[in-house]
Amino acid sequence: MADARWQSGAGTPPEAALQAATAGAEEQRARGVATPAAWAELAARWEDFGVPFPAAYARWRQAEATLAAGGARGDVAGVLSAAHAVAVRLSARPLRIELEALARRARIPLDDGEAAPGDAEATGEPSAAERVGLTARELDVLRLAAAGSTNREIAGTLFISQKTVSVHVSRILAKLDARSRVEAAGMAQRLGLLDDDDEDVVAS
Repeated sequence: MADARWQSGAGTPPEAALQAATAGAEEQRARGVATPAAWAELAARWEDFGVPFPAAYARWRQAEATLAAGGARGDVAGVLSAAHAVAVRLSARPLRIELEALARRARIPLDDGEAAPGDAEATGEPSAAERVGLTARELDVLRLAAAGSTNREIAGTLFISQKTVSVHVSRILAKLDARSRVEAAGMAQRLGLLDDDDEDVVAS
């Protein structure tokens, strides 16, 4: 682990100190102890330094940590939208996809001129999910369940309660006329419901 002088930037160029701080934040994230405040501070430092990409990356992690800690969606909507706008402007496709996936899982609209992933679009043709009556959220749950995620894991990924996941699973089984999650997954595969046209990264 880097020593305190390196992490604080003492005697090092400003960008090197920021890179070290970013590495420290990533190490904390890997251990599950990174806080939204730490990522927010790091983002502000990158913004003050005038480098937009790592600032937007830190804002993504700030929003992710806030949601994981049970924070209100309204508290992160602006953070996600600002980071997404930077990713679009810089043509940073991997970061854009990650931000859109997080916004979709948390059901947060992106207020930067880009439609939030999962928003209905007038295509003239009903989707496979619409034909069987599944909502966008039920489709999220179905895809995760089909991938083998438990209710607890689904709840963590979508930032909802396990009770809500259980309700969604019951409705999915009823709409697909399936007796089990395994049967529902098989039917979903045959119906093309598991195709990921939005290029979402479900978990990172």
